Amino acid sequence: MISSSFSIFPAARAALVGAWLGVSSLGAFAVDGSASPVARIAAGEGEFADWQHAVSRLGDTASRAELKRAMARLERFPKSELVALLQDERLVVRLGALELLEEAAGADFGYNPWMAAGETETTPANREALTRWQAWAEDDSLVRIGGASLSDELMQGYLRDIVSGDGERARRAVRMLEPHAMAGVSAIQRFLTDHPELSSGAVLDLKQAQYQLVLLRVSAGNAAVVARQLSKGNRDQKLEGLGALQECGVMAIPIARDFVNAEDALIRETAVDVILAIGGKSVIPLVAPILDQETDVNVIHAVMRRLQKIKGPEAVPLLCRYLTHEDEDVIVSAMESLVSVVGGGSDPFSSSSSRRAELPEDASTSVVALLQDPRWRVRSAALELVAAARIGEAQDAVIGLLVDEDEFVRSYAIQAVVSMRMRDAAPKLEQMLLNDDALVGTVLKAMLRMRLPISQEMMDHVKSRDADVIVSALRMVGSSEDVVVLKMLAEFTRHENLDVACAALRVIGDDKDKLQHDFVVQAVQDALDSGVKEKLLAVIGDLDLEKRSRSYSSSFQMPVYDPSVKTSLDPLYDAFLKPLGRAQVAPAVARSRPASSAALQALRDRVAEIATHSEDDEIAFRSALLLARHEDDRGYELLAEGFEDYPVSRRILVAERLYSPDSEAALPLFRKMFADTVADVRSKAVSRAIAADENPLLVSEVLDQVTADDKLSAEDLYGYDFERLGRLGRQQGGKLRMKSWTRGVLRSESSRRELTILALIGIRHSMGIDGVELLEGFTRDPDQWVRRAAWFSLASADTRWTAANVDRLLKDESPRVRAALPGALMEGKGWVHYFSDNSYQTHSNSYSSRRNRRALEPELVSALRNLAANDPDEQVRFESWFALLSLRQSVDLDAMLRLIAKQPKVADVPDRLGDLLEDNYRSMGKGMRPLLVYANLDRISSSTLPKVMAHFASDEGTSFNDFESLVKANEAGDEPQHIEVADEEVAERQQLRVVVFYKPGCRECEKAEALLESMKADFPLMEIDRRNILQQENTLLNQALCNSFEVSGAGKAPSVFTQGGAAIAPAVKPQDLGQLLARTMEMPDDAHWYQIGDQAMAEAKVAMDESFSNLTLPLVLGAGLVDGVNPCAFATIIFFLSYLQVARRSPREILLVGGAFIIAIFLTYFAVGLVFHSLVDYLNNLESFRWIKSTMTYVFAGFALLVAVMSMRDAIKARRGALDDMSLQLPGFLKKRIRSVIRDRARARNYVVAAFVSGILISFLELACTGQVYAPIIFQIQQGQADAVAYLLLYNLAFVLPLLVIFVLAYRGMTSASLISFQKNHTAKVKFAMALLFMALAVVILFGEKLLTHG
Repeated sequence: MISSSFSIFPAARAALVGAWLGVSSLGAFAVDGSASPVARIAAGEGEFADWQHAVSRLGDTASRAELKRAMARLERFPKSELVALLQDERLVVRLGALELLEEAAGADFGYNPWMAAGETETTPANREALTRWQAWAEDDSLVRIGGASLSDELMQGYLRDIVSGDGERARRAVRMLEPHAMAGVSAIQRFLTDHPELSSGAVLDLKQAQYQLVLLRVSAGNAAVVARQLSKGNRDQKLEGLGALQECGVMAIPIARDFVNAEDALIRETAVDVILAIGGKSVIPLVAPILDQETDVNVIHAVMRRLQKIKGPEAVPLLCRYLTHEDEDVIVSAMESLVSVVGGGSDPFSSSSSRRAELPEDASTSVVALLQDPRWRVRSAALELVAAARIGEAQDAVIGLLVDEDEFVRSYAIQAVVSMRMRDAAPKLEQMLLNDDALVGTVLKAMLRMRLPISQEMMDHVKSRDADVIVSALRMVGSSEDVVVLKMLAEFTRHENLDVACAALRVIGDDKDKLQHDFVVQAVQDALDSGVKEKLLAVIGDLDLEKRSRSYSSSFQMPVYDPSVKTSLDPLYDAFLKPLGRAQVAPAVARSRPASSAALQALRDRVAEIATHSEDDEIAFRSALLLARHEDDRGYELLAEGFEDYPVSRRILVAERLYSPDSEAALPLFRKMFADTVADVRSKAVSRAIAADENPLLVSEVLDQVTADDKLSAEDLYGYDFERLGRLGRQQGGKLRMKSWTRGVLRSESSRRELTILALIGIRHSMGIDGVELLEGFTRDPDQWVRRAAWFSLASADTRWTAANVDRLLKDESPRVRAALPGALMEGKGWVHYFSDNSYQTHSNSYSSRRNRRALEPELVSALRNLAANDPDEQVRFESWFALLSLRQSVDLDAMLRLIAKQPKVADVPDRLGDLLEDNYRSMGKGMRPLLVYANLDRISSSTLPKVMAHFASDEGTSFNDFESLVKANEAGDEPQHIEVADEEVAERQQLRVVVFYKPGCRECEKAEALLESMKADFPLMEIDRRNILQQENTLLNQALCNSFEVSGAGKAPSVFTQGGAAIAPAVKPQDLGQLLARTMEMPDDAHWYQIGDQAMAEAKVAMDESFSNLTLPLVLGAGLVDGVNPCAFATIIFFLSYLQVARRSPREILLVGGAFIIAIFLTYFAVGLVFHSLVDYLNNLESFRWIKSTMTYVFAGFALLVAVMSMRDAIKARRGALDDMSLQLPGFLKKRIRSVIRDRARARNYVVAAFVSGILISFLELACTGQVYAPIIFQIQQGQADAVAYLLLYNLAFVLPLLVIFVLAYRGMTSASLISFQKNHTAKVKFAMALLFMALAVVILFGEKLLTHG
């Protein structure tokens, strides 16, 4: 029976093994305190009862994994022990034993575990099978658990179990196939092909198993659920399952392909969309024949929408088929998609990096014919396509359409003229400007882009227009740095209409490059001298002074182009100005003198004078803040002088706006901020100060403050700037101070644990021998998070010491500590720093334009392999494999890939694999091809992805379109994993331009901008270009950049773009931005990547129109409902209703007040979206408005907290029966006053007016919380689209619905007799519920921006 090797093992030793295995306290010991069965098995001394107990629990996932880990520790596979269990009386024991034996042998020898033990002797087949198992057990051949491949006989047996109709057998069969998932997928596919006679139910059972086996490789948690939804679910469940496939990468393509021929058109549409979304260009050949048979226009539209995002020449033939379709919507959709496909990167003025796809000649002919189509939408779409494809034979038709009867067609014709540089259109453009006020700005911008001369008549005409027309025109051209435009702006700064003058002032000085012209400086100076408050605020709010440098100076100045200076290249330029043989007149180029340094200094002095002597408190404060932001000592001194008297909102604003102060004059101001009573001020001041790596005095001050003030947590201090301060070598003062501080904290016995961990993290940048000696003691600390931090720093900074002591790390009882080795050797990528069980921060990586390939000690490579193969924790094993892969070491790729589905979502495995492939694919052999199946390929830039796919392509190509191809893609074969390549030289860059899109009032946008400012020390070439995403021109630019980089998220704020790609909310964290900037620094410099041409802008317009057309009623209503959850508004309306109730107002008056409040919010949001969207930006730039906004936040939160506390107090009193002593009732003198008011019949109108005004104020305070749906709607309204107004109306109706629900519930609670009776009978419970409600409201009001992310 059982061999004599079963013997008693000391409990202490077994417990130690259990700890090594990561067994819980319940698993490591039995109830009586002895070692558990699994621990005894792991120690090699398990008894027969231990094996019975262990295998009986294999149905539990955790128990099965625990037993397999224990068995992996044994010197020999327990053959005889498990074979003996095949004769156990209990079915669960026989099944468990057979499961382990089958995995080891790859066969079942025909043994039937379902037959009772007593029947085996009387059944020849089972008796013979048992004999074969006993013979196998006596064979001395070594067996590795899970290592045997399944025999065909056993595989067929599992497949028969799946279609047996027995649920338990089917589930066991799928579980047994899990270790051989892809082999099972292939076997099921062959089984289906070989057995066409299978019933529909059997086919569905096999498909469910096949889907589950595929999904288990990428999504273990819900694989079974999704597989069942897809195979046996109803329509809604199938759609939900198909939607879930998009998160599963290319592994899901064959699954989605099974649904492209479904009877339900919506399922077909979703399936095709999923395939294209996952596979991109590679699956276009798969989709093309599907479309040939498709008759449903919704499915066709879905394909076109997706092709528009995919781009590439592969899509052109597919789309050109529909240019002659009978359905107008299909024709328009085809042309809009072609605009995106053929326009990517073809315009010489566009930065798009996508390949240009040529339009076939017959398709070009069809498009030119469509310019004469009687349907205006078709003509408009044809114009856009003509511009994108630059169809030369369409020039005359395009110019003719400048006078089309439809205003949209005329507008698109202007865009086509600009895109194709049709200078012959100049006369007609001039007439359009003179005759149509709605096109003044568009035409003016078009002529400037084509360098056409602006006649005096045109200039005079613009000046004579109404203020609204001029302001609109200024918005269109305000971002230009053209001298002609700047001179026009300078003239408008003196306009008699303040709206016009302020609009010009806000854009003329918003870039320091514009201030290089003397007339610009003079215009700004004149506005400052005018004394007009509106002009002063317009200038001070956006003025971009040159920041004073403390470390260097430069005498270099960009020369101003002078056209009067002739060069030898002028004839060549003239030739390019004469296309098609027609003589052209080059525009006169305005000239200007460069502004002198004295003039710029005078401008700065004038701002200082205003800050010192202005009687207007707001202007004085903003002027001082402007000076301080640009490193003028006078600004710091003025702010410090009045800081204690500032309201909270101003103090917070000062802390937010002073990025990385370099001047020592900032020290007194920051000392006051460190000592501020408001935690938000202190926290922001600390984060700004720690970023000041070039100001060692301030760094010293902030480190001392953090050490002394326990109100500031280590979690708040840690981040990119903290890491940079420790590693930066340019300013040794800050680095030396950090070195001293970390050692002081670690040597102090009184240091807080969180501070100790922070010091352990920071010391690795200046380790030295003394640092190693200091940290060694912390590797034995009883706290696992302290040990984790100590080991991480040691392994990061001193690999030799780590190699000598790594055995001790491998034996640490905490898997979170053992994970420090792979985390450190991967340079912290994906690492998380824990300060306590519930307090943590993601590691901020050290970014550089060069990769650091270190030669690892063999002991560390061996330790990583030990962890990867044997560690009981699945996360540790995976991270160890990943570290080896990152270090160009060979890995057990199959073992690593099996662990992917078991990693937590926060591990971001698909994204990290995508990044790894982009950075390292050149050094990877074809043996790494399976990584493509699991990586998020969207992480790879559009220019690099084709190279990656070509690099790994086999002789048969790289395809994931069917199950057999998928199985082959998962097979690494015998091909090498790594190849030798020479590292490429890093290109030298001259600039690093960053375009940031923000939304007025958006706090996340301000944080992103502050973060970028703090990164300038690491990326000194960085230039930040801020863009308000709600402005029409910037909305289009944002869409154009999203198109160019082929990323989703157009309309979201904040979003950051560089030549190397994009980071879009919510992915704008330090590590996201750091990776983006570092990747950009590695690229060859392209100074014009952000100069989007007219063709690309036309393409963006198409995409915006498409986004709008894609808005469905449920989407708009859903977005409105989500955005309408406004705690401030909830608190206000409850306050009004509560007050009116205690004031004994009538139900009618309560209804009027609540209705007025809700109507005010609705009308305000509707009006802002309709006509006042630019007002939002203006208000958010006013310091007084920001003060009101910040103050009201604290007022609302304070009110909610007060009511919560009083309600809790009342609940306690009510429970004691002291109802008369409750707080939330009016005192006697107020009750008398209310009775007096009632007797005097006070008019309800006062309450209604107050509620209406409050609704307006709250709306303006919360306008930044509108979501992504808002952007395309506002854009279409700006374009005059009537449908957009309807959508805006619906959006705002949904927006106020949550508020209406709150109002109705509150009102019914006040007026319903039954509810009033319930309240009286359950006063304590009602008061407790009210306390919890208002406490939740207070938390959301104060911390909502941290809890929720708005688009």
